[in-house]
Amino acid sequence: MEENNLDVKLALEEMRVNMQQSLDAGDVLDQKLNQNLVASGSILALVSVLKITLSPSQSNLYWSIFLIAVGLYVLSIILALFASRPQSYQLPISPEWGELNDHIFNKEEREIYLTLLSGYVDQIQNNRKINNRKAGVYKFSLLIFPVTVVLLVSLLFIE
Repeated sequence: MEENNLDVKLALEEMRVNMQQSLDAGDVLDQKLNQNLVASGSILALVSVLKITLSPSQSNLYWSIFLIAVGLYVLSIILALFASRPQSYQLPISPEWGELNDHIFNKEEREIYLTLLSGYVDQIQNNRKINNRKAGVYKFSLLIFPVTVVLLVSLLFIE
């Protein structure tokens, strides 16, 4: 009987690895979003302090560009917070006694493996959707970042 389940056991082990990789990918995306925020905030603060100290009275053009840059930074913050909010990563099978009793206990070994395998596949697909959303937000924030930098650097040349 043990040999009959080798195919399912191998598939189950692959799904466990894949599930862990998808969880790790989500953590990496969260870290990248936070790094982007830190970089944007540092540049915003540096240029603001530098420009205001060099020339205390600024033109309307300066403040218009500055407000656009700040607005883009605020948008980056909102997107990063949205993307890195706690997600409901689910488990392949519910850790509740009723669920365990229905799906695991008193079942044939192969049926148990297939249930677990099915649960992993569903959750990997769910995690992939979550990670794709995070990646989309990260890519968009990567577009916002250079625009913000260009705007802030241009402030150094405005009288």
